Amino acid sequence: MKLIHVCTSADFSGVRRFPVDLACRLQAAGASCYLMAPPHDCERPLREAGVVSVQESMRGGWGWLEAARHLREGIRKVRPDVIQVYDTRGAWSARLACLGMRAAQCPAVVAALPGFRFGGCMARAALRSCRAIAVISGYLRSRLEQSGMIPSGKSVSVIPYGVDEKLVYPGYTPSQNWQLCWKRAQSPAAGELSLCLPAPISPAYGAEQLVPVLCHLRDKGVRARVYLVGDTSRARPAYLEYLRQMFAKAGLDENIAWPGARTDLRDILATCRVTLSLAREPMAYNRAVLEALALGRPVVGFAVGAVGEYLDSFYPAGRVQPGDTEEFAQVLLRCCSSPAPSLASIPYPYTLSNTAQSFLELYRQFV
Repeated sequence: MKLIHVCTSADFSGVRRFPVDLACRLQAAGASCYLMAPPHDCERPLREAGVVSVQESMRGGWGWLEAARHLREGIRKVRPDVIQVYDTRGAWSARLACLGMRAAQCPAVVAALPGFRFGGCMARAALRSCRAIAVISGYLRSRLEQSGMIPSGKSVSVIPYGVDEKLVYPGYTPSQNWQLCWKRAQSPAAGELSLCLPAPISPAYGAEQLVPVLCHLRDKGVRARVYLVGDTSRARPAYLEYLRQMFAKAGLDENIAWPGARTDLRDILATCRVTLSLAREPMAYNRAVLEALALGRPVVGFAVGAVGEYLDSFYPAGRVQPGDTEEFAQVLLRCCSSPAPSLASIPYPYTLSNTAQSFLELYRQFV
């Protein structure tokens, strides 16, 4: 099976890395994948996986027209079975590229939506030409259906963006050298409860709600330290200062650590006793929370959006009603007084291999 993945953005950070990870894992599963995108910095993983990377400039607001021209040429040359798109411009590019082609020559167009990029009547029209639509969480499907984005008669499959089970798995332990370096850098106190809040330093992720939670723990005689793993250099200075002042006023300066943005998040998640999710607004995806759960670590979080779905599948004891910081602290205390959850394997469908297989099954419906 041959596939062309069409990405009109060169930003493959966070959830936007979905096309790269999926193409690589589909290639490993036996498909022949091509990824068409503007110049980007993911050449190495694509090359190592055997994915053919086609870098095409898609400049300006009409870049999707240029993408359509390149894609039409690619269809004639590669003769793919499936074109997979990830955003509005990609969907329109595929629609225009296939315009006028005979049915035997025209590949099936599949929309794989990792977030809220689709919007407006133009996007709905683009989705109408897709043979299948898939989203990465049930929450995202509900939001798109409620907003009227899904054309009449189209069904939407939920295929979660799973973790790479070769890197993230139950029982993973950081190296002794890493643990030694971490202890030297952070100097954790004996008996201290280590908590991790992996999130951008932004109001959307609710770091200010640490104050009532930590105060409640302090009142119960529990000394905790929260590692705020997020890039402070990208935070709004006013919000960052607001957080610092709030922590200082509550006497929590020593309870907060700012390790910044890290490339070793997996090791931090595996080391901390509990991972936290304080976002009160629902989100379609939270990679850090999913990885913590896949590592077999407990997560306590407000049960909204994809985080609620992850907790339902992995660790229902960590669910908290959105915005209830008192309940949050109580659930956190219960989690810490109980043995860590035993996870033999990552439940279906939350591995990257599950994601690839689910897409292959989707393709086989019309290829």
